[in-house]
Amino acid sequence: MFINFSLLDINRIILPHSPTGPTGATGSSGLTGSTGSTGSTGSTG
Repeated sequence: MFINFSLLDINRIILPHSPTGPTGATGSSGLTGSTGSTGSTGSTG
């Protein structure tokens, strides 16, 4: 549901975390995780 999320906003969330950690880009709450932009509750989920 974050279709209007800018890349800058995404980077601001991802950068402080490890890219492969639980809150990282590929983690459970990361960019491709279950709550991320491509996850079940994300913009394409």
